[in-house]
Amino acid sequence: MPIPAAEAAPASYAYLFLDDGVDLEAEFQKHVREWRRETRVLSSIQKKVSNAHYQRIIGMGKPVLPLIFRELKERGGYWYWALECITGLNPAASAASIEEATRTWLEFAASAHYIDVDKGRT
Repeated sequence: MPIPAAEAAPASYAYLFLDDGVDLEAEFQKHVREWRRETRVLSSIQKKVSNAHYQRIIGMGKPVLPLIFRELKERGGYWYWALECITGLNPAASAASIEEATRTWLEFAASAHYIDVDKGRT
């Protein structure tokens, strides 16, 4: 079953999925750990992005973008679907490789000020 296209949710919607007092970064890291653990042996991208933890990260919306970009920069991983779902954009649509897609998304992140290029930090 194909994954339906998703529109980017307004940033305010992210808080519908988090209880009051929940630390966004801690919640993100928890889902990243579980997503990586549960999908590390999968070769299917569709199964990786359909994973409940990956979907919860998408549900966190725009506030989680700097964390995704940092994760992509530091550890890699298939974050392109989540980035497209949250931003509604795909600057790497014509990328010929994973490396090129990563580079293009990180350039986008820098130009949109999600990561600080000068200090190499998010």
